[in-house]
Amino acid sequence: MADMVDDAIMESQNVKEEESSTYREPFYNMVQALQQPLYDGCSAHSELSTAVRLLNIKSDYNIPQNCFNEIVQIMKEMYPPNNCVPNSYGQTKKVVKDLSNDVVQIDCWQIGCMLFFKEDANLNACKFCGHSR
Repeated sequence: MADMVDDAIMESQNVKEEESSTYREPFYNMVQALQQPLYDGCSAHSELSTAVRLLNIKSDYNIPQNCFNEIVQIMKEMYPPNNCVPNSYGQTKKVVKDLSNDVVQIDCWQIGCMLFFKEDANLNACKFCGHSR
């Protein structure tokens, strides 16, 4: 019986260590991106701060992805070699991916009378106006 308890404790500790390492790696990646200067001698911006600001500007002004890619390309060319300016929108998102929460898509009825969310997620028609989804 004592061996079973010891095995259960060891298994529980192993699971906790695996869960901990799952959360640790993204955190260390963020710290590294935060400490990585944009280029040698730059103390004002890090790889992470630049990525966050670029994505914020893209969102605020509804900049298309192709335009965003052109902007980061010219930035990359303007800064000294071996800079950390991302090459594209996709690479920029990778830098900040550990900061964001999971995205959940929520369907909405086109005239806005209901969200197909939580207990209503599997409905095939609007429960207010009766139109099909």
